[in-house]
Amino acid sequence: MRRAYLWVCMAIGLAVSDEARAQVATDVVELSRPTWAARFAVETVTSTPLVGIAVALPTGSGADPADRPGAGRLAAESVGEAVERRIGRGHAEARVDLGPDRATLVFLVRPERASELLEVLGEVGFGEGPGAEAIRAAQARHADALRFQQDSPLHDVGVERRALLYGNGDPRTRRPEGTLASVEGMSEGDVEAARRALFVRGDARVVAVGRAQSAAPSMAGAADAADGPTAGPAWSAADRRAVNREVTNTWITVGFPVPEGLSRIALLFVADRMSQELNASPPDPGLFDASVSVVQTSAGEIVLVEAAVLPESADGFESRILALPQRLASQRDPAFFRFHRGRFRSTRLVAEAPPEEAAARRAIDLLVRGEIFDFEEAVWTLDAQIAAEAALSLGPPRVLVFGPDLGGSDR
Repeated sequence: MRRAYLWVCMAIGLAVSDEARAQVATDVVELSRPTWAARFAVETVTSTPLVGIAVALPTGSGADPADRPGAGRLAAESVGEAVERRIGRGHAEARVDLGPDRATLVFLVRPERASELLEVLGEVGFGEGPGAEAIRAAQARHADALRFQQDSPLHDVGVERRALLYGNGDPRTRRPEGTLASVEGMSEGDVEAARRALFVRGDARVVAVGRAQSAAPSMAGAADAADGPTAGPAWSAADRRAVNREVTNTWITVGFPVPEGLSRIALLFVADRMSQELNASPPDPGLFDASVSVVQTSAGEIVLVEAAVLPESADGFESRILALPQRLASQRDPAFFRFHRGRFRSTRLVAEAPPEEAAARRAIDLLVRGEIFDFEEAVWTLDAQIAAEAALSLGPPRVLVFGPDLGGSDR
């Protein structure tokens, strides 16, 4: 709703006069590389009236103190809150995504305020801090969300899923959002300490997409020594874990490790095809929801399949997910492939049409791989043979089944 409100406010602002509309239609603002950023890139898109700005940072919830889970998330939300307040509601909107390995702050802003936003972000994120008022506001909002969700089994599912990927006892298995008790109990000093650990000058990769252009040559070209693709594969042996809980659904997670050097476009295509296979139309009986994503960790990339199903359908869906690589590898008909490649391309382009979404993907590319992936160019290099071999190359899966024990086991 906040984003809808922002768009309405912007629409009202842009409708003030014909002169104002003409100015917005022709002006492209210049953005300079922030002094606190390690890398900076701008992609000019004149078909949008706004600018999306994304900041990717190499620190995630794994760095939270053991007794203060959620500190990093609260610190990032406090920074986003402070930026919104300084720029003005209806002129900019912030979104925070903090995972186990990294954090991303995404902003949607009017072009004429984009340069100011970068300056303010430098002050409240990498300088003086967001201030007590912004911290209290973010803390209250985040606590309200956790209070509403506190009885949800999804929190426990998330902990077990991260243990499957990172190993039991790894700090990254803790809840990135924290707990209600930890968030409500945090002092301003706790949040400030987390903010200083997260927002380190020289760590940030920053990308702007929209009605903007770079005021200087781009800093996003060749990768520096600290950047580049992650190693792989993330693991070499299969694993299966069953966690029995008296809940109404069963959640299935399957992770396939990605071999080092696999074509990026082929990997994304395989993940997209897995999603299409699971999300049939009409939906399959017993399936509530299914998603497929590519997760980037320090150990390597993972194709992660997540599904919520009826407990009595769990065995069938687990087998179906595990069979996906072989099923996709058998689909080598050129005409069939071209249809799905076109669908894949369209879906991806629509998903990245909002400038803030395009900026977020590019900022993470810079952080993880050291360069921005040119999807539109790469997609035409993909053929049926490459896609089939990519599916077959996925490594031994790790499986988590979280749900009720229909067999009566005490495990």
